[in-house]
This record gives sequence, C-alpha cells and structure tokens, in this order.
Amino acid sequence: MKLEYKGRTRDWKVTEVVAPTAPIDVQLTETGRGGPLRGGAEYLVTVSLKQNVAAGPISEQITLKTNDPANPLIQVIVTATVAAPLEAAPARVRMEGIAIGQSGSQRVLIRAAKPFRCSASTASAKG
Repeated sequence: MKLEYKGRTRDWKVTEVVAPTAPIDVQLTETGRGGPLRGGAEYLVTVSLKQNVAAGPISEQITLKTNDPANPLIQVIVTATVAAPLEAAPARVRMEGIAIGQSGSQRVLIRAAKPFRCSASTASAKG
C-alpha cells in the first residue's frame, strides 16, 4: 500500500507500526519527502504472510502511529483468503450403508494450485 501525506507539516512522519501478532508481517519504508520548502511524505507499507499460515480468511488491523497530534493514528484493515495447497470435495467422505468388511466407493474431486500425483495405496482399519 502506498501512503501519502500531502499536508504542510514538513517533519510529519510515521513513528511506529503496531502490527497484530497474527499471521502477518509488516514492513514500512519511507519512499519520499516533500522537500525543505513544502510538507509531504510518502511511505510504502508492505504486508506479507508468515510461514505455515492455516487456510481460511484473515482480517487484521494494523495501526500506524504518527507524530501529528491532531491525527496520531492511522488504522489499516488487511483482509485475505489463504487457499489450502490441496482441496477435496466433498470435504468428508461418508460410507453409510456399507457393512464392515465390504468395499465401497465415492467420487472425490481434488484440486491444487500446483501439479500433483495420486498414487494407489491400500488402507485397512482394525476395530
């Protein structure tokens, strides 16, 4: 996200980033200043996901603290949806009506962002 301050205060700046302890990292980089005769500042706010984030929706709030007493806080909402590396539909397979020791089948659709391979295997359960 690009953050631009277009006010007249020459020394305006973001003094601190308060990020949630949740699955995101936040980096703030000052990319420009208005110069000695005019105010203004530009920042680049970069948000990235931490490793091993669980699949599902994310909604977090980032707070940017400034040195402006009239507007000391800027709040930014970050939302995302993390896709699972593999998805199966249906998510649960039900083998109703099949007696123990009998075999059955059900169609399952498996989707992924990257190519994958299914290999044959046999499974047995002991009760």
